[in-house]
Amino acid sequence: MPGPLVVWWGWIVFVVANLIDLALTGRGWDSVVVLVVLAVITGLIYAVAFRPRVITDEDGITVRNPFRDHWIPWGAVGSVVVGESVQLHCSRGPGTDREKVVHSWALYSSRRARVKSGLPPRRSLFQQAAPPSRLPKEAQELLKQSPADHIAGELDLQARLARERGAPAGGLAGSWPWHAFAAVLIPAAALLIVLLAH
Repeated sequence: MPGPLVVWWGWIVFVVANLIDLALTGRGWDSVVVLVVLAVITGLIYAVAFRPRVITDEDGITVRNPFRDHWIPWGAVGSVVVGESVQLHCSRGPGTDREKVVHSWALYSSRRARVKSGLPPRRSLFQQAAPPSRLPKEAQELLKQSPADHIAGELDLQARLARERGAPAGGLAGSWPWHAFAAVLIPAAALLIVLLAH
């Protein structure tokens, strides 16, 4: 989704401008504090805005969230639905009926977008009624969907086709991305040291 990436790159521009300013005018303890605070916030924005992704390949889906990664084989995906985020309902592995729901931070659908997709278009008092669309009905339905709805539908379709081909359910795999934790915890520890040392 483009929103978090815009926030990330906007923040990077802000940080670079502040670093240039600190290099030219900053001297003293306050400059050190500002530098460390910028590092802490950059780590948080990296983890929350830049890191989340949904990556597919022929074997399954990788869902990268800020501080947790999940790998789900196609055969384990039961359904993909859209709530506040895209949710993958999947089995925990062969021989078990337990289900796990993996939420994706990268694919989200705001309540406003979900409500908007179900409402007819608004008209202004001064606007004439729009002529009937010449697009096929399927295309009109796709235009009403949010990007998250469209991607969830594609993921659900790929999972269903993989199950029909006999893709093994396999087991889910999760991991803790150390670099995301390091991006936040190292600057936070430095901030604590700077504040205690002054």
